Amino acid sequence: MNIDDLLHVVSSQKELSNDEELNKRATELILDSHRKDVEKKAEEIEGLKQDRQQRLIFSYCIFGFMCVYMAVAIAIVFLCGLGFMYLKESVLITLLTTTLANVIGVFNLVTKYLFHNKEV
Repeated sequence: MNIDDLLHVVSSQKELSNDEELNKRATELILDSHRKDVEKKAEEIEGLKQDRQQRLIFSYCIFGFMCVYMAVAIAIVFLCGLGFMYLKESVLITLLTTTLANVIGVFNLVTKYLFHNKEV
């Protein structure tokens, strides 16, 4: 609501007879409008802070999961190489390929989510 709209609303009220009352009412409406804008911006800022905190937690969880996932895949390859475990060559190739694809995919997803383009 802009100032002209507020003045129009106030001037259309018949109970306000003089200019002082009109100016006082207009000022109250303008201040009320500004208070609501400030409250809305404060809520938006609080939401952005919460999003940032959740993104940080989410990125740590994804990073931890991917580290464990890669460690398990590497451990399986080493166990097969040392002879403690046997897997066919095609299974090892599939394990390493899917591990690499998952790491690249999750890294891409997380970075796009954390560092997305902000609309202006």
